[in-house]
Amino acid sequence: NRSSDLSHIFRAFFRVGTFASAASMACFALTHYPFEVTSEKLQFACLAASLIATEINFLWVNPTVTGYMTERLSIEKSAGIEDRVLTADLEPLKDDKKYQEVSKRFRRFHGVSVVLLLSSVVCMFIHGCILAKNI
Repeated sequence: NRSSDLSHIFRAFFRVGTFASAASMACFALTHYPFEVTSEKLQFACLAASLIATEINFLWVNPTVTGYMTERLSIEKSAGIEDRVLTADLEPLKDDKKYQEVSKRFRRFHGVSVVLLLSSVVCMFIHGCILAKNI
């Protein structure tokens, strides 16, 4: 089942991201607290923001996206177009109000997930740049 496979992959992906952010933040705090210089405060803030973003994604956004994805795939399957990929292939569902609403919510929450993921990556990148500069 495609939605089940994707659900497991993304759950594992966000779990690893959450663990990496938490471990990085804990190690940094243990080795640098109390934070005395601005770069240390910025690094800790970035690590905290990364952890918050990955946690929100893991606990709330990803399960919501997965639910909408599963619902969408179920509607596609019942319409007999479950294996089609292109928007043009979804012609039988263009007037289906429920499908349109589920797709709209899926896209909205998927967009939120992408923004949270990119925010986390940017925060970790900033942290890495400051670390590299101080080596």
